[in-house]
Amino acid sequence: MFLVFLAAISSAVSFLTGLVAVGSGQHFQYEWRDILSGRRNALLYVWVTFSSIFALVQTAAFINYGITYQGRCHEPDQVVWLVLHTGLALLLTTAHLFIRGDLQKGQANSIYLWGPRSHAD
Repeated sequence: MFLVFLAAISSAVSFLTGLVAVGSGQHFQYEWRDILSGRRNALLYVWVTFSSIFALVQTAAFINYGITYQGRCHEPDQVVWLVLHTGLALLLTTAHLFIRGDLQKGQANSIYLWGPRSHAD
């Protein structure tokens, strides 16, 4: 019971930190060409959005699992998967908080990960 509860809570925290990192989306100041041309902050914004969606789906799956099986793990493989997913949720939480700090530093210095502007001196 405790492991299912821990997995659901850690996934929910991961989702919430993703919301904190990118906000409600009103401050999305990038265009599709920024994403396609490899602008780093635009890519981080998109990555946090998709990982937050994953965390939300993962939270729902754990809540469903807890309701279906009354919070019990019937096989050792289930325990391993719950531990792995809890670790993944904690990793996503850490990444969301790191990216939030990175996105708040400002947009003045644009870094491009690929394309012709990525090699500019």
